Amino acid sequence: MQPDEVASRLMHDPFLPLSSLGLDQSWLDANRSKLMVALQASKYWSNTIEALSRSGHMDAIINDRYAYPHRIGLFPGLSCMFYCGFCGRNKDAAYDRSAVDRGIAIYKQVMSDAPKDGEHWRDRFRISGGQEPLTNPRLGELISHGADIGLKMGIYTNGYMLTPQYMTKQTGMFSSDYIRVSLYGHDDESYEQTTKKRGSWSVVRKNLVDWSKQDGTKRIRLGFNWIILPGKISDLMKMIKALISLQDEMSRPIDFITVREDFSQDLICINDSERHQLIDIMAEVKDYTDRYMPTTKIDYGYALEPLSRSTIVGPLRMAKHDQLDGKGMPQASVQVDILGNVYAYHETAFLDRPGSQRFIIGNAAQGIEDLVRAHLAYPDRFRYIPSDTEMLDAFDHAVSLATWAARVDLSNGFTASLWQ
Repeated sequence: MQPDEVASRLMHDPFLPLSSLGLDQSWLDANRSKLMVALQASKYWSNTIEALSRSGHMDAIINDRYAYPHRIGLFPGLSCMFYCGFCGRNKDAAYDRSAVDRGIAIYKQVMSDAPKDGEHWRDRFRISGGQEPLTNPRLGELISHGADIGLKMGIYTNGYMLTPQYMTKQTGMFSSDYIRVSLYGHDDESYEQTTKKRGSWSVVRKNLVDWSKQDGTKRIRLGFNWIILPGKISDLMKMIKALISLQDEMSRPIDFITVREDFSQDLICINDSERHQLIDIMAEVKDYTDRYMPTTKIDYGYALEPLSRSTIVGPLRMAKHDQLDGKGMPQASVQVDILGNVYAYHETAFLDRPGSQRFIIGNAAQGIEDLVRAHLAYPDRFRYIPSDTEMLDAFDHAVSLATWAARVDLSNGFTASLWQ
């Protein structure tokens, strides 16, 4: 096959095993640079696989070798005030406050012990979770500890508790590198439909306006995350207009907006007709943001970014259960809840979520390095069923598919894959 034809195939299926096209290692060696141009145009590569490849983590995953996790999610929240239907958490579950002191001590030790070398070590940790992080009464202390040792501490929050009073009480919050607020609507009505909490958008909006005027917040990058749902693609423009209105009242600009496609597991996705409409909507979004938010960066996700270039590549790529790595790829990422439990996939670290405990690989109190090494010593530790794909987020699916494709090629005579 001609390299241009293969490159075109990779644009639409970035996890296509080359051996499935009848190609071999010598062909790859001769044409790798041309194929990399196609891969580098894909958000799957630029947002995820490239960093793992450059750091050697993809090679470690593919060849089942140890590597300290490329990224670690800290999930310190105790509870959540929202009851979003799409959220994987058990709505009746909450951590006891008695877990806080031990959990913070474990987190501090994990951050202190983590390697301080490589290109991305400062970005290794992020604070997110199955519960709202700001419900942890010692969150500011955790953030300042990370910042003191050189880490860039990012927080994912719903913003409901992000008041000036909270920031003043938790002074370590001023050491945050960025705060990303998850959006659940564009007005009170749409917010309530999702969160089941009346007036929640008004609360979040007022918090952000007041927060932006507080001394010390100007150095913290502020961003928002929005999920495009099937059948509601027009809400993207409504969200942009809501943020422009918000920014008009704030004393600082919005730094970034991340827009992602719904990652539900019910096989309902944005169809081709909607994707064609999104091309026009994204053009309108660009006109508005260029005019009213000229310094704001918009990052469209894996399958949405091509639409901003008038290219349709279909929905998000999702691995099937028989394409999953048997050990959960802890070299790429792990998540640690306030109890210290270490989970293999992003969507498993939810207290009492049915089936999630099977993906606990140990407790961080024993040290991440020792834990990961011991876990990798087990052959195919996880036995998957089809519904287990619900435990993966988009990042997990992307790394799983790249690993699967590489192993298919290696098993068919390649000595090195395209993804290493």
